[in-house]
Amino acid sequence: MKLYHGSSTGGITVLDPRFSDPKDPHIYLTDNPALAVIYSHSPVEGGYFPYFFDKEGRLCYEEYFPNALDLYKGFGGYVYTAEADCLPQREKMPWAYKSASPIPVTGCRHIPDLYAELLTLEAAGDLKIIRFGDLTERKLQGIYGMLRRSAQEEKLKDHPELPYAQFYQAHFPFLL
Repeated sequence: MKLYHGSSTGGITVLDPRFSDPKDPHIYLTDNPALAVIYSHSPVEGGYFPYFFDKEGRLCYEEYFPNALDLYKGFGGYVYTAEADCLPQREKMPWAYKSASPIPVTGCRHIPDLYAELLTLEAAGDLKIIRFGDLTERKLQGIYGMLRRSAQEEKLKDHPELPYAQFYQAHFPFLL
């Protein structure tokens, strides 16, 4: 099965679990190349990826604040391909697979402008971008509730020096 892995790091020849979260040392892959593009740049340490799949199975990126897609401007990334069979899917994420073992890279595509690539994916129908201005008040309240719970669980208010706390302070100060 052909799988994809997005990274901001070039020159990878083997996808190695040692670079993942130390709490869960696995390499994560997806069968959706557009999702790998989203993962090829993390705007904050620890990850910030506001995407979901709608009822039709279409990948959607939601802007949780005005012009959030701009977080990809000025950044390039890499989408690696790998062949792997019988990998377990992540719980509640049927589009994501994980491996505790290294997986050789079979191909790589450098994307010099991730922002332009996301717009290209949108135009091709491979990604639906939901702009902040199109979100209903009800949807925003749900998003903010989720983000508030996450900030509380991570105790971001008590640790303003953390990169994620600084990201919240820049984009969601009313949640801290």
